Amino acid sequence: MVVLPGVAAGLKNWPQVTFSVEPQSLEQGLDRMKVSLAVSHEIYKNNTKICDL
Repeated sequence: MVVLPGVAAGLKNWPQVTFSVEPQSLEQGLDRMKVSLAVSHEIYKNNTKICDL
């Protein structure tokens, strides 16, 4: 799975997601991204520094 800024495809403020894997592998990758984005959101929302975790 590759995630790029949307501007690479002419789409401002959107991600470009490209994948070429079996559906199960794709689900696992998307689950990991969901967890990572949720953690990043909490860090941003709470103004926490990475070194404070």
